[in-house]
Amino acid sequence: NRNKISENHFRYVCFSLFKNRARTFWKFSQMLFVYMTSRSNKT
Repeated sequence: NRNKISENHFRYVCFSLFKNRARTFWKFSQMLFVYMTSRSNKT
């Protein structure tokens, strides 16, 4: 049942890509938030 294995592998790859992208986006948004707050505090 090779097709089933490839389908599961494809789903796993998509899921891992989405997870990594979500993590990087979360880090980026946190950094942006800290940057904006520090800028607003300086002025």
